[in-house]
Amino acid sequence: MKLLIAGASGFIGTHVLRRLPSDWEVFAISRKPIAAPPNTTLINVDLTNHDFARSLPGQIDAVLSLAQSAHYAEFPAKTRQVFDVNVMSSISLVDYAIRARASTFVHASTGSVYEPYGGLLKEDALLSPSSLNGVSKFVAERSLELYDSLIGLCCLRIFFPFGPGQKNRLVQLVHKRLSECQPVDLDGPDGMVFTPTYVEDIADIMATAIEEGWRGTINIASQETRSVRSVAEGIAHILGAKPQFSHTGSQSTNITPDTTKLYTLYEHAKMTDFQTALHATIDSIANDGTLPT
Repeated sequence: MKLLIAGASGFIGTHVLRRLPSDWEVFAISRKPIAAPPNTTLINVDLTNHDFARSLPGQIDAVLSLAQSAHYAEFPAKTRQVFDVNVMSSISLVDYAIRARASTFVHASTGSVYEPYGGLLKEDALLSPSSLNGVSKFVAERSLELYDSLIGLCCLRIFFPFGPGQKNRLVQLVHKRLSECQPVDLDGPDGMVFTPTYVEDIADIMATAIEEGWRGTINIASQETRSVRSVAEGIAHILGAKPQFSHTGSQSTNITPDTTKLYTLYEHAKMTDFQTALHATIDSIANDGTLPT
């Protein structure tokens, strides 16, 4: 397998690189130096440059697009940059994949396309996202669908990834509050209800999707539903701390995806249980974000 990964230096990308079979030939687009396995060639190109494909291999078997703007929450100041990375680079990558005779294009999207949420979130739902990130990812998905007859296309909608090496997301922020003996804010009685999904499992699912040539749109999420309260209590147990909570007065949100499609393709027993994943994540925080060997 000859694979190109865009966004290899990101949180999910670094875990994917560690998971891929050693006999694959991997080309990883990264704007910064990263630790990569011996079978990986790093390519430093700017995905917002219209001719970046000139620096890529002439032939490839599959492309994994993990391109994600870091400025997704900065509306309206960074709207153009977000669309350049999340939408235009995705179109440029699929154009490249077709020219390079790839058979598979796997695109990482997000559960944010289901905003404002409500009910069980199914892949065939009508979508009307409201955030900059959700809208840009929705536009990217719809744009890529135009190429469906030209290449094997798979869109993975990822829900709440967490794990070692992540920065400033829910688990890390709750850990910081508890470490400083500060209360954790909750909407409603228990906070948001969601499906935290371990990054090592996401990486394995992506490798499987590439290897098996998955097609269509698929929600990627754990089947273990948690609330912010239960996550905080789990972290507090690991720390040997007593959690404190404060209530915002707002209603809580329930974000629950339908994973029927995923678990017809991927064995659920392979997923890491939440408590094991949480321990690994907290250990990483204690070791300044170092990934487990």
